[in-house]
Amino acid sequence: MSCLYRLLSDITTLTRLEIESLFGYVENPVTLIDSFPNLKHLIIKEVDSGYRQIEMILKLTKNLTNLTINMTSVEIDIDIFLKLEDLITSSLPYLKTFKFIFQ
Repeated sequence: MSCLYRLLSDITTLTRLEIESLFGYVENPVTLIDSFPNLKHLIIKEVDSGYRQIEMILKLTKNLTNLTINMTSVEIDIDIFLKLEDLITSSLPYLKTFKFIFQ
């Protein structure tokens, strides 16, 4: 995941990002990059790292207008739904479209 942050820190004009699989752990990603101000569309096709990694990315992408997150049933738990709902409503003021896909 630290590779993703390093890559994005060099691409400041990126407006759309599709992540095939999100996994791993970064202790403090904020030291690598402060935010992705131009990113408007984010698609995370597979989450294998739980809430913490999603939280880190969403806190850095406050200007998102479109967000899609795909999780499998193994990773889903009611606490994650509640935390994501709170995070999304409090951190993403420009969000117009949110798709949460679970299988």
